Amino acid sequence: MTSAVWFRRDLRIDDNRAVSEALASSDALPIFVVDPRILSASNSPNRALYLRSCLQALDSECDDTLNVGAGRTENVLAEFCRDNSISKIFTSSDGSAMSRSILASVRSELALIGVDVRVSDTPYVVAPGRLQKADGSSYRVFSPYMRAWTPLAVQQAKDISSPMVFGYGFIASKGGRTWNLGLLGEDDGVQDLPAASRPDIYDMVSKFVTDDLESYGVDRDYPALQRTSRLSVALRFGRVHPRTLISATRDKDTSGRYLAELCWREFYADVLALNPNSPRESLNTKFESMRWSDDSDVYEQFDAWRNGKTGYPIVDAGMRQLASEGYMHNRVRMIVASFLVKDLHIDWRWGARHFMDLLFDGDVASNTGGWQWVAGCGTDSAPFFRIFNPTLQGKKFDPEGDYVRRYVPELCSVQTRFIHEPWLLGSSGLDQLGYVAPIVDHAIEREEALLRFADLGRLADS
Repeated sequence: MTSAVWFRRDLRIDDNRAVSEALASSDALPIFVVDPRILSASNSPNRALYLRSCLQALDSECDDTLNVGAGRTENVLAEFCRDNSISKIFTSSDGSAMSRSILASVRSELALIGVDVRVSDTPYVVAPGRLQKADGSSYRVFSPYMRAWTPLAVQQAKDISSPMVFGYGFIASKGGRTWNLGLLGEDDGVQDLPAASRPDIYDMVSKFVTDDLESYGVDRDYPALQRTSRLSVALRFGRVHPRTLISATRDKDTSGRYLAELCWREFYADVLALNPNSPRESLNTKFESMRWSDDSDVYEQFDAWRNGKTGYPIVDAGMRQLASEGYMHNRVRMIVASFLVKDLHIDWRWGARHFMDLLFDGDVASNTGGWQWVAGCGTDSAPFFRIFNPTLQGKKFDPEGDYVRRYVPELCSVQTRFIHEPWLLGSSGLDQLGYVAPIVDHAIEREEALLRFADLGRLADS
């Protein structure tokens, strides 16, 4: 009997149950399918390039036997199974609505030729939809979700302590392998991609555990320190599983903050699975009546935000980091999101789409959950009237201005006392620096945001 491993969001060999189950009973052929439907839904050249890098690394780990097909997944897999006499496919789930639809089509198509499809794993420690309250309903608040999730997560982390032993191995496909990366674009070597190789990723894990984890609960909020794990991209593509990270960090994660961050990722996946329309609709439906900006300059203001030219240094630094690196520190993500929604009064969906266009770690569940949290329209969100003051946030979390200077070179020579308020230098000072004046007055726009929120409450009550 010959089986296949269909890789999806699980692009690794170790701690991969689909791989271990397949190789426990037979030789197996590895395959990944570049499906135009998923690419068009993702619409991110950054993630496409990183996916290419992941597949090249995975191929090396599979002893150069990985097949990469392109087309509708069900058609590619059916042809692959026929050509290689495959009777069973092992794979992992992928929580997106598009991916669930594709899995259903694959099952139907392969059933016609007698091929069994077995879903052996999930990109999460606890599969979305598995946890329920005593009354059978889903969790809508994070804290009780984490209390239910933590024992399961810790147990699964313990279960991977023994190394996997494969009875068989990956083999080459008949007639030569397929290697079709054309839809993923070309890596011209100009842009620095996040680490994709197994040694590099595990070096990142080791460095984080050794150097940064014990102080993570405090240092994670300071973007200039770069004391976060930076493993979100590897998690997004399954180059490392959260089980592995929990196992690696549990002894030193004394504050429990890193475990909580992993749990937020799973909580938002759970919310998305139960609310598949949430990327397009506010979970708190009253926010569908929010009076978002329709001023004539709304596009101009959005462009200023997108290009890091708002006149608020911490906001501009974050947006420029996103544009140049395809990444943004999590604290700064909250600051720039609050500025778009509550200072510019622009629909949170505009910002969420822009993030998904550029983020290497762009994940629909986490991105949607994060934006709805800031906008106050999601589940267990910050209240709308919690409005970040970008100046105070900058002073608190980038007190020396190191993060701002790194990404806003116009301000690199500014004294620290002016770094988050360069407008105090006057218009001539800003002109000399080549930096823009604030496009809005935060104090005024804060009051406007509260008025709009009050109007929303009156509409909901009427």
